[in-house]
Amino acid sequence: MEDKVKESKVLATAMRGALKLETTSATPLVSAGKEFSIYLIIRNPFAVPVTIFGAETHIPIELNDELWRKRKIEEFLLERLLLIEDLKDKKKIWKIFWLRIFYFFQDLFPKKIENSPRVAVAVSTDTEVKKREKNIIMASSITAGGEVKIGDVFNLNITDMTQEEIRKLIWEINEYQIGRYPLVLNPGDSVVQHFILKTNNWITFTPIEHTFQIQVRYVIDESTHIDTIPYSLNIKASIASTLIGSVVGSLLGSVVNKSNVFISAWDIGKTLLTSTIFAIIIVVAFARKNNVQQIISIEDFWGGLFLGFLVGYTGESFIDSVIKVPTK
Repeated sequence: MEDKVKESKVLATAMRGALKLETTSATPLVSAGKEFSIYLIIRNPFAVPVTIFGAETHIPIELNDELWRKRKIEEFLLERLLLIEDLKDKKKIWKIFWLRIFYFFQDLFPKKIENSPRVAVAVSTDTEVKKREKNIIMASSITAGGEVKIGDVFNLNITDMTQEEIRKLIWEINEYQIGRYPLVLNPGDSVVQHFILKTNNWITFTPIEHTFQIQVRYVIDESTHIDTIPYSLNIKASIASTLIGSVVGSLLGSVVNKSNVFISAWDIGKTLLTSTIFAIIIVVAFARKNNVQQIISIEDFWGGLFLGFLVGYTGESFIDSVIKVPTK
């Protein structure tokens, strides 16, 4: 009888299928230099509860996980606060005074945070509200009897635990460490998790099209599963980077143009200002002309630089050919 029950559970698990997953973005148009979100909707279609252990995806080298960067900043500020509190307990007033001055100048010239890991982790609203448990830390000691001491909170005896159970325990403690908590979805429930990403730079960013493979790890019927859903997204360069490239290119083109004769500072300023204005106008004109997109790309900084150089070097002849000023 017991064997039949186990067999029925195995068959039920095999016949359950996958979770219902749906992806969407906060905005259909994503540009470099701005944060953007990818939302993952997880629905439980089964008749039993499902424990969600998180969603993650690989990200290209051009992107950063802003949630990870936010956690790094919070850790940095927390270290500051703990150091100040420790000095207060020791009544070292002068050290606190000089330390606050040091922190002031450090905030004026902040150190650049390194790029995030290549795996981005999604969070839900309740995960962001919860703060890291202060006393939950990784195992600090293991005794000969199999006791694992975790901070100052409690001890765990792992003598009778299997290797798989120990690995699961360590993994779950790690999840708590970085602020992720298991989420139980009852039958018919759903949850929204999201990624917050941003490009490494925006001036020289090259447009990319990337398909994110989002993985969801969950447990159902005491069995661990992983589901995957793809999501494609186009990330364009910002219009500001294209305009900056066109301005820089127009200045370079005006300087190397041999027909420009600079007699005074007024002539130099007038020529450079004229080239700058024309470069900006031509970028807008080319962006609205579908038949020239295959010849000259102005989708990024380098396309704007090249187009601006043509404007500054050729002068009014190139501008007349694009704008097509009618002759009387």
